[in-house]
Parts: sequence; C-alpha cells; structure tokens
Amino acid sequence: MSNNFNELQAAEVFLKVLATGSFVEAAKALDENPSSVSRSVAQLEAHLGERLLTRTTRSIRITEAGQIYQHYAQTMMDSRTQARESLQTLRG
Repeated sequence: MSNNFNELQAAEVFLKVLATGSFVEAAKALDENPSSVSRSVAQLEAHLGERLLTRTTRSIRITEAGQIYQHYAQTMMDSRTQARESLQTLRG
C-alpha cells in the first residue's frame, strides 16, 4: 500500500459510492474515473482489513463491516465540516 493513502479521502469516496449506489455514479459525482473510485475503496478495505462492499456485475451491497464503518466515516465527514465552519466563524 502506498504511503500516500488518505483514509479521510477514501472514506468520502466510500460514502459517495453508498449514496449513489454505484462506482460509476460516484465517479461522476466526484469528477473522477470509475477505476480510481474502485481503487480508493479497495485501498480502504485493505487498510482496514475488512471487506466493506460486496460487488457483483449488477450491484453493490454493503457488508456488516461496511455498515459499521459507514457510521464512523460519516462522523469523520461531519467533524471535518464542523471544523471548517468553526474556523470560518473565527475569521469573521
């Protein structure tokens, strides 16, 4: 695994895949290509040592581990948003 792995970024991609229901749609929403979205989720799964999604040619399904991680990934995104908003408030 690359030293450039960014869990926060990968978590964001994972959440977008869940929100859109597909790697292709997530890629469109993120202005990325589908292979980079797939690679990002695969790297996240390798990093965590858990399969988060079950992929078939027609669908994706979230695993039990994916459901657990989804909660924490959303919390990370919410915390990032709150931190940015707090800093904007501080700047006035």
